[in-house]
Amino acid sequence: MDSVPDPVNPRGAGDDDGPRGRWYTPGGSSHPGVVPPMDLVWLALAIGAGGCIALQAAANGSLRSAIGSPWHAAFFSICGTMITALAFMLVARPPAPALSAVRGTPWWNWIGGPLGAMIVLTGAALISKLGSAAFISAFVGGQLILSLILDHFGWMDLPQQPITAGRLAGAAMVFGGVLLVRYF
Repeated sequence: MDSVPDPVNPRGAGDDDGPRGRWYTPGGSSHPGVVPPMDLVWLALAIGAGGCIALQAAANGSLRSAIGSPWHAAFFSICGTMITALAFMLVARPPAPALSAVRGTPWWNWIGGPLGAMIVLTGAALISKLGSAAFISAFVGGQLILSLILDHFGWMDLPQQPITAGRLAGAAMVFGGVLLVRYF
């Protein structure tokens, strides 16, 4: 796989080609067998976020059962998201982006909100039908399929990473896990 400029540190860490230096191989270290320490931190944070998704889906499913409506459960969940984001903005006071930058963004930069609402609604509606583990494993499987496609074609400003036999084998293992979690 070709080396590309490091998206985390585009200017590089110096003249070396070491892990997380100026050049790296997407999805791994520039040195075989070496896992850059920051990659482990990012992976741990992603695993924590995945755990939050499972908690969120369970909470939304329980809220749906308590109030009898997946629509209202999704609405109240998203209200909680807005309140949390507003509180963060008030505390952190990040500088506002330039209006020209906001106007210049591609249309697909704005689909995160509606897609997030669909995710919350789907979780609220389906978690009681599938169970938490089956819902989340199927959810991750869907994320993986689309992520492989997005990476392969480099869509949505992602660095292009071709679909390889190893990546397909990993996806197949995830789908095997979905079947095991749901039916065994």
